[in-house]
Amino acid sequence: MPISEFAKNMFIRYFAALAGLVAVATTSAAQVPDFNAPVWSTGYEYTAITAVRVLSDGRVLLLDVGENRLQALTAAGKPLRDIGRIGAGPGEFRELRSLVALRGDSTALVDVVLRRIQYLDGRLQFGATVPFPNIDGDGPGDLTLADARGHLLFKTFAHRATAPSAALVRWDPRRDQVDTLGHLLHPLLTRPMKVGKNLAQYVIPYRPEDGWGMTPDGQVVAVRASPYVVESIASGRAPFRKVLSAPAVAVTAGDRKGWATVVQDSIPRTKPPFDPSGIVSGGDGSLWIPRYFPRGARLRQWDVVYPGTGRHVVRTLRSTQDVRAVTAAGVYIATTGPDDLQRLEFHRHGGK
Repeated sequence: MPISEFAKNMFIRYFAALAGLVAVATTSAAQVPDFNAPVWSTGYEYTAITAVRVLSDGRVLLLDVGENRLQALTAAGKPLRDIGRIGAGPGEFRELRSLVALRGDSTALVDVVLRRIQYLDGRLQFGATVPFPNIDGDGPGDLTLADARGHLLFKTFAHRATAPSAALVRWDPRRDQVDTLGHLLHPLLTRPMKVGKNLAQYVIPYRPEDGWGMTPDGQVVAVRASPYVVESIASGRAPFRKVLSAPAVAVTAGDRKGWATVVQDSIPRTKPPFDPSGIVSGGDGSLWIPRYFPRGARLRQWDVVYPGTGRHVVRTLRSTQDVRAVTAAGVYIATTGPDDLQRLEFHRHGGK
């Protein structure tokens, strides 16, 4: 489908699951959450929970992209109030994609339609608004993280490009300066073609694509798709590199269904090892990487890597569960029900 339609209608594939940056605390084997028994859960009342931001006192900011709604919850998962409204003025937004954790419980709200950042403080009051940087390609979007200085990191890709490469950049909103940290493999697009009166490009699904993340102490890591490797980039410290593996998963006729005819011949026979859109940078120093799984499977495995120590474990969740945030206290999961609505669950390290 065309890029513009893809970005609008396939938002579940792209999400940012951003937790508050808290003290690093490695989770031991004895602290593995029981993913079948949440400490609390909301009702199945959300369309698409794509971002979760956890504040220092346990309050939760929840972004439901399906309803274009930003909601605050108590530390026990009870609704507090909706934040902001649809519009273009102060305290308003058109289409939020990321909730970027900043110091002092502040949050940067990324609006991809108005192309601006709006700041929200710990009292949930709106502050300054800053326009996106003027760069070639995308601005901040689905996955945007911030370092300790408040600089925003995001992947940018020029849609007119056919080369399979995207830049990971760092933007200083105060000075409006952008520098490049590294490059990531990006899925190929078809060449521009006429669709009605417009030119459009199509994403070729299941092509290998690199992901990335960042630890609370600022270490930026790339998750390479081919070969499957997690490695540090743009770091002044000792380099980190962890080789991972995942079983091959076939692309079925069901997986192909719904994709444009023009890309069918380009879809590979097997899926890449992981889905880069689902990578979560945990506040406990972990990086959660969701593996692709066979269509119809009931379970899904996640590679959990700790770049600070080199530790790697594999966690198994239901295929209807998606990690949205990880803190030193536990894991926040969006679970999809039989009617395709979602609820948010909190699973404490070590269980209830």
